Amino acid sequence: MARLNAANNAGSKLSASITASDTTLTVEDASSFPAVPFLATLADDEIVKVTAVNGNTFTVERAQEGTTAKDWDAGVSVANRLTAGMYNALVSDEEFTTHKADDTLIKHKAKQIGLEDTSNLFTATELEGAMGELFTNVSNGKSLVGGAITDVDPNVVIPTDPAFQQLADGIGQISTGKKWASGVATSVGGKVKVTGLNFKPSSVTARWENAQASEQGHFSYYMEDQGVSTPISVMIWNPNQGIQPANATMYNDGFEISVGSPTSLDYYWIAFE
Repeated sequence: MARLNAANNAGSKLSASITASDTTLTVEDASSFPAVPFLATLADDEIVKVTAVNGNTFTVERAQEGTTAKDWDAGVSVANRLTAGMYNALVSDEEFTTHKADDTLIKHKAKQIGLEDTSNLFTATELEGAMGELFTNVSNGKSLVGGAITDVDPNVVIPTDPAFQQLADGIGQISTGKKWASGVATSVGGKVKVTGLNFKPSSVTARWENAQASEQGHFSYYMEDQGVSTPISVMIWNPNQGIQPANATMYNDGFEISVGSPTSLDYYWIAFE
């Protein structure tokens, strides 16, 4: 039902008589009346609903709110007044509070809320449908970003339905070139072992020296990736013993090499992917 309009002190008089069956009436001056639709009371008796105005002529629905259509002479009053029907249509504060508390989950569902989309961003015309479209677009966008990451670096693992943080982490894991690392490792039992790298090394160089720097040595080796972590023979050198064979093992995250001397020494190493 369309909302009925009203205006203060809106009134005039019939400029011509009407019969009980007429659906139009003419007033002397229609300028004070509100925009349609509105109610008008004739001679403090019959209530009519005005649905259209053309100049001073009203198109009306007769006998509203239980009143009776009658013949009316020119000069009777025509006034826009508050009627019982208009008053009863008003919602009290108590009724409005009850409506909010009782009907929120029923009357105010997202699918029942219209969407004003002046930019034509959505196909849906209600909120629930628009939210579904937005979710789908975001999900598709994350899939495209995840696919782009793995296209650049297939070693980066992206979940099927990644969160934004997982996408950010994946971008940070993209390899942009050969990785390398360096550090200090103490030999134990004639071996130097380093693990915890984020790559599989193929080339390692290291040097050692005693506390007085009176003795020092180094080793370098390069190993092709054999796919398994098995020891292979390499050559190492130190100034006292010269070039000697040794065993080295390449792990997915580090390396281990036999250095011969059981003495614990610090080895300054650098490894390349």
